[in-house]
Amino acid sequence: MMISVIMPAYKMGKFIGSALESVANQTFNNWEIIVVDDCAPDDGTATVVRDFADTNPEHRIKFIRHEKNKGVSGARNTAMAASRGDVIAFLDPDDSWKPTYLENMQQALVDGDICACGATRVDECGQLLGSYIYGPTAKRIDEFPHSLARANFFNPSFTVIRRKVYDLIGGYDEASAIQHAEDWDYWLRALASGFRFKFIENELCLYREHGGAATSNSLRMMEVCTECLRRNISRFDGAFRNILKDTLYKNLLSLAHVRKNQHGHGWLPAILEAIGLLPFNLGAYKRFIRLSFTANR
Repeated sequence: MMISVIMPAYKMGKFIGSALESVANQTFNNWEIIVVDDCAPDDGTATVVRDFADTNPEHRIKFIRHEKNKGVSGARNTAMAASRGDVIAFLDPDDSWKPTYLENMQQALVDGDICACGATRVDECGQLLGSYIYGPTAKRIDEFPHSLARANFFNPSFTVIRRKVYDLIGGYDEASAIQHAEDWDYWLRALASGFRFKFIENELCLYREHGGAATSNSLRMMEVCTECLRRNISRFDGAFRNILKDTLYKNLLSLAHVRKNQHGHGWLPAILEAIGLLPFNLGAYKRFIRLSFTANR
């Protein structure tokens, strides 16, 4: 079995060396790396990748540069199309793996198609950020798949998939309306297609939080997550569909609140959509009254 490590790169030259070294230090050694530079300004990424390839000649390390920016989804799709492995592992260049990551993840795929593990949060310098662990917890695993309808607790940097997942459902949705929630969309699509999910609670990844991270814009993340939920409700029925609708409803109310506080406008359409979604739930009506009498900031 060979694992293809795909890495989208955009203005991450100061971090990518650590990410690459974490792959080189894996106890599982049959890997290749596909790095896609998404038309970023020259920040040394190409040089770092070239030097890494020179010191690891026994591995296939391919560097691709987009002539136009396509976003993180487009970069991942380009990398997946160029990969040759039986398993695809995603690694963002500002994150890194502990040495047993690939070994443990590929073992978990013996009876699964997609595997996610836990991750430890670190700051820009790699220092631990408290004790909060991101990823699948015992509660989320126990409640799966319903837990995935409530929130996305997967992250590409600590998720691997069998190639047949990509072969069947294709790559990430490149639409800008869900960019940075494209991974949640992907897992929901995979779930709707019947693929088997596996989990490792251990923290095998270091997830870096810093000001340049795309997920640092809370309003933007709320908007794209809301759009992701809209797009996926029709894929499901029964209890899972109902939970997705409830999650979308709550997201819309939160979105209205944040828009009112930050901009003073744009909140009413979210309230009206929430009412249309669950017309007999009083929460949206109460939020409408409260926001109507809240002064703009």
